[in-house]
Amino acid sequence: IYGLQFTVQSSGKPHLSYDEVKQYINQLTADGGLWDTQRLLAPESTEGSLRNIASAIGKHYGLTLADINQFNQ
Repeated sequence: IYGLQFTVQSSGKPHLSYDEVKQYINQLTADGGLWDTQRLLAPESTEGSLRNIASAIGKHYGLTLADINQFNQ
């Protein structure tokens, strides 16, 4: 996730700022952090879940959660 701040759009503008990247990292590591498997595996509507983070990041790249899942098969 940290490296996402270095990806740029065709216009040269970053897809994500440092602060946005830190926000996603903070959501993932909140409370029980990466040990909190119940939260990490929760539905997209749960803040800090892997699906929630993937969906939010995907929006910056024009991808839906379904698009992202398709790449993982």
